[in-house]
Amino acid sequence: MNRWDPNALKLDKAFAGHIGKVSRRKRTMLRRVDGLFLRGPIPMGWLHDASKLGVSALWVGCVLWHLSGVKKSATFLVSNLHLHRWGVDRFAKSRALKALACAGLVNIEGRGKRSPKVTIVVPSNKRN
Repeated sequence: MNRWDPNALKLDKAFAGHIGKVSRRKRTMLRRVDGLFLRGPIPMGWLHDASKLGVSALWVGCVLWHLSGVKKSATFLVSNLHLHRWGVDRFAKSRALKALACAGLVNIEGRGKRSPKVTIVVPSNKRN
């Protein structure tokens, strides 16, 4: 066979049959997020109420939603280290958690000198 013959460049039919097949089933691809993230859905009414309490309360609220997404639970421990990663010191954390609790957006279970256990509360009228 002549090496310049175009027929010599054709693919084997068995091999070519595998290349052209594409799965008809859609596959969703989960992308891994690098760094910090917020996992939703987050009710806009909840964020609106938190924003009325000040910037620190809103920022701590966002951190709480982050921790909720990481822990996959509405109840979790909130340590000073968690909030330090986001630039919130322990005094701002304490004030913001108290403000969020007074507004009815979170429930706090004090544990003495240990990290408080926080539960995010979403009232039924704040779900949208």
